[in-house]
Amino acid sequence: MSLHAARCSAGAQRVRSLVASGRLGSIVRFDARIGVRLLGATVRKEHRRTSATGGVLADHGTDVFALLISWLGPLAPIALADDSAGGVEAEAIARVTTLDGAPGTVVLSRLRSLPNSIVLTATKGRIEFDVDWSLLEKHADIHRFLKHLIRVRLQRDASQEEYSMSLNQLLKKGLIKWHGIKLFEPDWSNESHSIAFTIQSLGGDMMMHSMLNAYYGSLEFELPELAVSAQWKRWIDTSLDSPDDICGWNEVSVKASDTYLVQPRSVVILIAKL
Repeated sequence: MSLHAARCSAGAQRVRSLVASGRLGSIVRFDARIGVRLLGATVRKEHRRTSATGGVLADHGTDVFALLISWLGPLAPIALADDSAGGVEAEAIARVTTLDGAPGTVVLSRLRSLPNSIVLTATKGRIEFDVDWSLLEKHADIHRFLKHLIRVRLQRDASQEEYSMSLNQLLKKGLIKWHGIKLFEPDWSNESHSIAFTIQSLGGDMMMHSMLNAYYGSLEFELPELAVSAQWKRWIDTSLDSPDDICGWNEVSVKASDTYLVQPRSVVILIAKL
């Protein structure tokens, strides 16, 4: 299973229950070694924080530490070493401790295949929690979809330093316009099963129109008018099979007219470069 799925699994809940009940006794130490060979060492030098989707700490590390904290409570950092060298890290070693003083080591890698397990050693027993990466291949379409989302998230204006601002400041700019299947007519009632909204980028060079259909039937949404030189193009349609469900912003080609038919229980996002 993926790390995120592992956090929500029955096995993770079982470990949490065993630790909380005291049946394992006091935690003596813990070790996590998570690594899947994804990139070659020569490739990692080309990764820079402005263009990459995050290093191994942001990728695997957030889920590993969230899982450990859910089992052991707050962790205090002792030391961290990585190979970032000005870019994003592909290897990282973190040494931490619980509030009770139990030491722990977390080793993360994108360059090496590691045991992919978390081991808790306690006074009354030992637990080894395994992470099965085979589901990553089984659900490669979902993995691809999320990688595209992460890449676009880091490319958007709000992620650039020059546009750094709080959420409150962003909302005050009033760049969001709400719609229903009809333009400027959002249905906020409890019976509503659809909503749409249009967002303009902070730089003013792009528009994004999102349509959400939670209804069991397809719905035809009106599309906002654009300048003569601009045109709506499909970026995401979750009703389509991979790889047509999402593409890179530079790869959008399917054009939309005055309306778009959104299939049942799906999301469509169109973009237009101004």
